[in-house]
Amino acid sequence: MNTIEGNKKRIVFPVAVFAREFDGKLLLALLARERGHRAFLGLKAAVVKQMQQLSPMLYIAKSAYVDSMGFFSELNRAGSKVAVLDEESLVRQSDEIYLMKHHQNSLQNVDLLLNWGKSDQHLWRSSGLLEDRTTVAVGNPRVDMLRPRLRSYFNSEVSSIVGRFGDYALLNTNFPTVNNYRTYGENLRMAEATERVNSERQKFLSYKRSLFDRFREIIPALSKEVFPRNLVIRPHPSELHEPWMEAAKGLTNVHVILESSVVPWLIGARVLIHNGCTSAIEYALLDKLALSYRAEKFEQYEDSLANKLSLSCFTREALLREVSSSLNSQQLSPSVAQQQLLKQHIEMEDDRLCGEVILDFLERGYLVKPPENDRSLIFDMAGLWSAGSAYIDKLRLAYLPKYERKREYSRHKFPYIGTGHIDECISRFQSCLGRFHGLRSRQIAHRVFEIVG
Repeated sequence: MNTIEGNKKRIVFPVAVFAREFDGKLLLALLARERGHRAFLGLKAAVVKQMQQLSPMLYIAKSAYVDSMGFFSELNRAGSKVAVLDEESLVRQSDEIYLMKHHQNSLQNVDLLLNWGKSDQHLWRSSGLLEDRTTVAVGNPRVDMLRPRLRSYFNSEVSSIVGRFGDYALLNTNFPTVNNYRTYGENLRMAEATERVNSERQKFLSYKRSLFDRFREIIPALSKEVFPRNLVIRPHPSELHEPWMEAAKGLTNVHVILESSVVPWLIGARVLIHNGCTSAIEYALLDKLALSYRAEKFEQYEDSLANKLSLSCFTREALLREVSSSLNSQQLSPSVAQQQLLKQHIEMEDDRLCGEVILDFLERGYLVKPPENDRSLIFDMAGLWSAGSAYIDKLRLAYLPKYERKREYSRHKFPYIGTGHIDECISRFQSCLGRFHGLRSRQIAHRVFEIVG
């Protein structure tokens, strides 16, 4: 039993979507451990299973949607605190629909709301949902991964991608509301089911279905336009791949792939095509200008930030023309006005990581001191706990057919990884930043890890 470790405050970083969040959450966990805290990260569902052993803790949630209310309440009753690092508010269908996903008491058990920048901070402050909760604009560790000093973190992946696909065009999709992996179709949950909410929901879904059709229809023309180069289609992590594979059927230079973080794919891409996708903002942070295909124009439901940071193409012909231009001439960069727009929406200091700013705020009274008779120290029996938990999980998932779809979706969102993968990532952070030396990971449960050292 390690008494010194038991006295450290715990911060838990659940990862809902591996390809989107893992690298940034790992960076946050390393920064937290560097400051002397106990830092845990892993698949969100797996972390939740370990709640009793991890409590009391500060839990860093990705949103405060209505389906999290009961869980946040349970955390509070266990003596833990909740901070929301709002992943979804930077790119939102519309302010109205985004707020419709939250119950009026969504933040009742939230202690701190961490925003990308002043735009979504203003949205929350004017929503009527915030009450006396503190909200601060701090950026996001995903932004840190795009900084020049951290881009070499992805060197080996970029080299591998370019080696496979050469000078490629990248199409990132954003249709989980109408092409959802888990539901085999539509998935747009609202906090209430009033007539106005249902009407708004149906109008939005109708718009997304039409846009989804336009994107699939243009794949053959894009394939022909980029040939002999490759077109890589990267579905949203929550999307079914089958509709995109069907659209690419018979097209030898079109590849439907969802691998690792989106960042190395953005770094290696000659041109990015999207509509309302966070990747356009990430592309701009890499000093590249994306193409937004807006074949179905409906400004009420289009993400204005992603579009404003892109070159908008309203017709099939315009998109094909701009794709050809991007592939055959100098790559476009965001304008001065677009760079200023980025700064208005994303809080980012030049000399400090967003993760460091986030931890500054977390340490202002939001961390929870473990009790003196902390029984969760049995959690330090890492080897026995890890082996037993992993074995039981594998048995359940392997032999119960009713869990098959859930199992597939879990692997889809967070692949099976071990300490070898995480330690290799830590080594890359050490090389990029010249810090975190002596830190490593240990597995404490199936797809749940602690940073130690």
